[in-house]
Amino acid sequence: AGIDRIARFGAFREILPPNTPQVYHLHDMAGSNALLIDRYGQLAALIEPEIYVGKKKIISMSHLRALSSPILDLLGVRYILSRRYLPLSLAPLAGEVARRPLHLRLVRDGPMKIYENLDRLPRVFVAPHAEVIPTSGAMRNRLADPGFDPGKTVLFEEPPPGLSEQEGFGDDSTARIIRYEPTEVEIEAGVQGGGYLVLSDTWYPGWRAYVDRRPTRIYRVDHALRGIFLPDGRHTVRFVYRPLRFHLGAAVSIVALALWSLLLWRCGFRATRGCGTK
Repeated sequence: AGIDRIARFGAFREILPPNTPQVYHLHDMAGSNALLIDRYGQLAALIEPEIYVGKKKIISMSHLRALSSPILDLLGVRYILSRRYLPLSLAPLAGEVARRPLHLRLVRDGPMKIYENLDRLPRVFVAPHAEVIPTSGAMRNRLADPGFDPGKTVLFEEPPPGLSEQEGFGDDSTARIIRYEPTEVEIEAGVQGGGYLVLSDTWYPGWRAYVDRRPTRIYRVDHALRGIFLPDGRHTVRFVYRPLRFHLGAAVSIVALALWSLLLWRCGFRATRGCGTK
């Protein structure tokens, strides 16, 4: 699956129980974590409210309607695991109505079936349009709208750069991840006119972004994700995790080491008279 995400449909635990996909370097939409970021859970709950449980875990989908959620596409969910056969194109079925067209492809049959979501967005992409929605509830309502296209429009809490020029932004901008590590992501992007790059990883304090080695602001977009503005042209983008507490801890350690070295030097210098004696 690479850096594409996986998700589950239906209840099963014997295959890839929660959190175990990490062992195989798989990116799982679900999982259990006492420190789960609430905004990510709220975003996942737009797929199906019941999957966000106790503010500490995200579980499998259980309603067919969830499969047509634009949030699955926004989060880059490429593969869906299921014990039952799923409709490859979702229409009204068993009393459930699709939110919008759905396109799945069965890539592995058997007791555990694997479907590919053909409508998913890549983990990083550039959208030509932005909307400003300052309140959390209104933004979630917009994201849940079946007519909302997350690949074309990015939602911001405050006005980003380029807002007045976005009519001139092209639809054919590109972005691809060339290196993905837990604390650093490197991206190559080609932008027509300008655009808004979205990395569908959770926004969190301590992450910093650089465009062509110059620092730029990371905005919290689409309720829980990371986004930046990119001007026209080709760019190298780096997201790096450098929390303030790390730098504070390093500074304290350096000062402590310097003081300890000074103490040892003084003790050695005065060893003939005894350390600390007059």
